[in-house]
Amino acid sequence: GFFLPSQCSKCLLEMCCIEDASYVICPDCRAISPAGTAPLVVDNHKKDETNKDEHKNDGNHINLDDDGGVTLGFTIQTLQRFQSELEEENDQNDGEAMAVS
Repeated sequence: GFFLPSQCSKCLLEMCCIEDASYVICPDCRAISPAGTAPLVVDNHKKDETNKDEHKNDGNHINLDDDGGVTLGFTIQTLQRFQSELEEENDQNDGEAMAVS
C-alpha cells in the first residue's frame, strides 16, 4: 500500500500513515494530528461558511466528518521493517510456487 509522510503536532515526531487517512495518532505521544502535513489547526464542526472561523488558531478541535478517518502512525524505521518483511514473504511465496510447478 501507499503511505504518507506526517509529523506529530505535539512532539514533532516524523512518521508515516496510510495514504487515505485524514488524521494520524502519534505512536510516541498518542497525540492526533492531520495526516500528511506539518501541524495544522482543524475544526470539529461541519465545514460550512457559518462556522468557518469559529475555532481558528486554537488547535483543540478535529473535524471527524472527514472521509479518511484516523489511523495509527508509524516511524520510518517501522515502515522499512514492514517493507523488508513483505519482500521476504514474497520471496518465500515465489519459491513455493516454483516448487509446485
